[in-house]
Amino acid sequence: MRVSLGIALPLAALTAPAWISPFAPNAALARACFQPDEGKLESHQHYRSRRDDCEVHGPAKSLDGGKPDGASARCRDGTWSFSHSRSGTCSGHKGVERWESGGLMEPLPGGGANPRA
Repeated sequence: MRVSLGIALPLAALTAPAWISPFAPNAALARACFQPDEGKLESHQHYRSRRDDCEVHGPAKSLDGGKPDGASARCRDGTWSFSHSRSGTCSGHKGVERWESGGLMEPLPGGGANPRA
């Protein structure tokens, strides 16, 4: 069977997440470097992610008490994390209370995703 390059490349791009994910455990999904709305957060600290070299907003409480856009986890001290990977998330903030859904984090391999997210 012969497949043209015009069909093979788009097909490979569509299926890439399916075959890359199992080989990248605990990885954040590929996405642009996201910054939440600073005006809705009480602190404005940032750090550089070693995983994807993005500037990441440090854990912060939202001014309205709700979940800020882009939050990947809720920390046990009430702050929201914008971490791009599970490793080290909410360290110094009493650990992770719950992981948030919304496509920012991959489920853990083997179905280990947080059922409460």
